[in-house]
Amino acid sequence: MYSTDTKLDAMTLVAYYKSRFQIEFLFRDAKQHVGLTHCQSTRKEAINLHVNASMTALNLLKIEDRNAKQTDEATVISIASWKRRKFNQHLMDRLFDELDLDLSCGKVARIYERYRDYGYMKLSEVLITHKDFIFEKIRLGSTSKRPRKTYQPTSDPCGK
Repeated sequence: MYSTDTKLDAMTLVAYYKSRFQIEFLFRDAKQHVGLTHCQSTRKEAINLHVNASMTALNLLKIEDRNAKQTDEATVISIASWKRRKFNQHLMDRLFDELDLDLSCGKVARIYERYRDYGYMKLSEVLITHKDFIFEKIRLGSTSKRPRKTYQPTSDPCGK
């Protein structure tokens, strides 16, 4: 029979083993998505700053994802989708600023919201199976094309 100290040590060992994978995921995500390996400096201070900045960016993104999902529980996160969303948001902010478009205008705000999430995949969208995708493609026809919308410029961006 095991003593209580041995059980405690075994449970601690299991906890460490589980956390090992979370640490590996953290470094994998930091390398793939926030540029952990892109530092070219040989100075200790610069490398330290770069590692801390990469980890901070990753953790802030995870906090934002958790706040967006409105939960404190561990959930699946797509960092690539968040990167795409943030890029779209930044690009649209710059573009709308250059065009002097006001986001308080309802039409402009709807366009901003729709295209901010362009390419962003929600978990429910990712769960479609390959078979369903193939059948849908066959049903629609692989060469079918949707008609393009033509752009009709107006003098007022809100279309009043």
